[in-house]
Amino acid sequence: MVEGQEGIAQKVAVTPDREWANLKKLYRRTYFRRVWMTQEIAVNKEVDIICGKSSLPWDSLDKAIENINYRRYLFNPASNLKVDDSSFDCIQGISYVRKNYQQNISDPTGIDFLDILDMARKLQATDPRDKVFAMVRFRGKLQHIMPDYGISVTPSEVFKNMVQSFIEIGSLDIILHCGRRQQPNIPSWCPD
Repeated sequence: MVEGQEGIAQKVAVTPDREWANLKKLYRRTYFRRVWMTQEIAVNKEVDIICGKSSLPWDSLDKAIENINYRRYLFNPASNLKVDDSSFDCIQGISYVRKNYQQNISDPTGIDFLDILDMARKLQATDPRDKVFAMVRFRGKLQHIMPDYGISVTPSEVFKNMVQSFIEIGSLDIILHCGRRQQPNIPSWCPD
């Protein structure tokens, strides 16, 4: 065991299967798969998740996400948690965006916009352009990217302009995210 893991192991609670099942039902709700709600959770200092008559502070949910990761990756990769689904990836991504934003709130240029855009690819949006526009708040160094819902602005144009914006600030890292096509009519050098 790596030094320090023993202390972490003692902190990870043993949680009954029923509680894990309830947590899974919560994070599998479609709310956590919508691209626009990422901003709602990340930007606000205090967030409460309300489901029916119950409420839970986001920070508590975030601790549960960390707990799952400790159990899943460090101590028992073959555990019965079975959270290796896209719903958990979405809520884990939202948690990442929130931490990234809250830590860089005084200097937004420290936000890793490319990581946030990559996470947004897993989320759902009625309009494909929202995969970029919903994340504009987290654009870091790319301050000139602005939402434009003009009728002539196609998703392809939005994604191409995003690539161009990264290239203009001297970053070609965005091209590493090409290849996984979700939208038609987008050039191969452009992630969607």
